[in-house]
Amino acid sequence: MKKILAIGLICCLMPTAYADLTQEQAREKARVFLFSLNKGVGINDLLQRNSRRESDNTLIWPFFCNNGAIRVNIDSTTGEVVSFDDRELALRNEERFKNKEAPIIRSAAEAREKADAMLHKLAPSFNEFQPVVQISTSGWTSNGGFAPTTVKSIDQLIEPGYWSIKYKRLYNTFEVFGDNCTVWLDLYEGRPIFLRFNSRTPVCETVQNVTREEAIRLTLDGMKQRGLSAVVSFNNVYPRLAILRPNYCWTDYAIPSGSAPFTRLAWIIQVNAADNSTLGIVYIDAASGEWLGGDTVAGKRYPLKTVPPQANALAFIFTQYIRL
Repeated sequence: MKKILAIGLICCLMPTAYADLTQEQAREKARVFLFSLNKGVGINDLLQRNSRRESDNTLIWPFFCNNGAIRVNIDSTTGEVVSFDDRELALRNEERFKNKEAPIIRSAAEAREKADAMLHKLAPSFNEFQPVVQISTSGWTSNGGFAPTTVKSIDQLIEPGYWSIKYKRLYNTFEVFGDNCTVWLDLYEGRPIFLRFNSRTPVCETVQNVTREEAIRLTLDGMKQRGLSAVVSFNNVYPRLAILRPNYCWTDYAIPSGSAPFTRLAWIIQVNAADNSTLGIVYIDAASGEWLGGDTVAGKRYPLKTVPPQANALAFIFTQYIRL
């Protein structure tokens, strides 16, 4: 009975995917978006690629035009663009480069300026994003593949390429882990070849009681309890604070679906073995010091019970949820 109740309560609290926009409303959103990119596409030219479907936990309406060369996906709840790609522009960009035409967008600063202006215009939620420092050019081939290297100067580009600008989402100055935006601009017109938003993580209160040093100590103590000799990796990525979804993968109560339906502000810490090989990633709750999960190399499990034996995993997740 308790298990049934826990399942029922969790199902009630879990976010439900549903569509506010009809197919025709979404089609109009896609048409307006393409028109803003100076692509005169009539609404009847936009064909639905297939039925409404989920993409990265987001319910979308997918459309294409020009025989599939241009594709755009619309969030069926918010009406915002989730992703877009223009293979016609990619091929045109490639041909101009092969014909020895000198790229017009020559600097990362200019590419960033064009990308910023476009995204501020197209995406109401873009003000939550900040650019990642590295902006680079990358190779592009006609079959949709990549050249093997990424270069930092336009003069180093030997294969047809594009400007790649990446952004990360911030909330109260904290990174929202996994939420990002990627834009590829062509070298000549500064127009998007590819655009993708991944910003579907709910945010939470950003209370920090646990210092970086305390989070490291809690991580190492927990590794010892699991019989592992570990060291913390200090690099340009870890340790850091971020808003993320717990998954409790270092416990006996890992979430089958991969992550919880709620978020916490947490320290993300990489742990290595004595030979410097990576053991995995640990999430430490920045408010309570609790182990929230993380990631283990090659799916290895080093479980340690953190709740009373009589409790079951679903009830445990529910108690974490109602703490919000």
